Amino acid sequence: MQDTINSANEAASVLFLGHDGEWWDFWLILSVVFAALAAVAIGITTTGSIVSHKREAAAAESALEKYKVDAKADADVKIDAARTEAKVALEKASNESAERIRGVEEKARVDVAKANESAEQAKAAAAEANLALARLKTPRTIPTAEYPRLVGELSKFEGTKVAIYILGEGPEPNGLAGIISALLKQSQWEPLSWNWTGVGATTGVVVLIKEGTEGQVGAASDALVAAFASVNLDTGKQTWPGDWEHFGGMLNGPNPPDPTAAPIRIVVGTKPQ
Repeated sequence: MQDTINSANEAASVLFLGHDGEWWDFWLILSVVFAALAAVAIGITTTGSIVSHKREAAAAESALEKYKVDAKADADVKIDAARTEAKVALEKASNESAERIRGVEEKARVDVAKANESAEQAKAAAAEANLALARLKTPRTIPTAEYPRLVGELSKFEGTKVAIYILGEGPEPNGLAGIISALLKQSQWEPLSWNWTGVGATTGVVVLIKEGTEGQVGAASDALVAAFASVNLDTGKQTWPGDWEHFGGMLNGPNPPDPTAAPIRIVVGTKPQ
């Protein structure tokens, strides 16, 4: 019995946790195999994780680069479009501004032309007014250079008697009457002059004859009108109204002859205004 106990004790002393070395060797080997498999699995998973993360990172980087390229391209397109739009807007604004400037310049040219035209018209009107004023101030006359021509025309009726009635006060109508009288005397006519008062007033020069007068006297009166008109004297021809021997007012001049004896009368009025 004692031997059995001792044998049992000896057997128990070589066991660990109730198992012998062979059992533990089996599980050691099995554990090593599992450990190796685990190490392999760790290696594989680690490699897979690393490779996967690298690929994901590469893909992300590639996507980021693509995004950057696309974004840059899109930005470039937008920038080009904005530049083009700005250029078009600038050109449009420039064209509109240039058109407005041309319009302003054209209007200015038109205004200047109108102003110049108005100035020229004003100058012409002023010159005409000055000329008219000068004509008003200048006494009527017959230019001496015209005497030969006028004498040549009027001397065809030499010997014609003429009564000159001066119907107007002042030196101007009297001066013109004296010039007419001198011209007629050079043409061998027989003029006599009277100052006619008390019958109102008239303007210009009027050649008067009896009603129904024809022949030499009519032709002589026409020659007088043509001669005076040719030197810009305001002249007309009329038939004496009423009885040739009667006149209103008073005639101051030579006596004799009778102031109604001449067949032609020249009435010299004031200068037309």
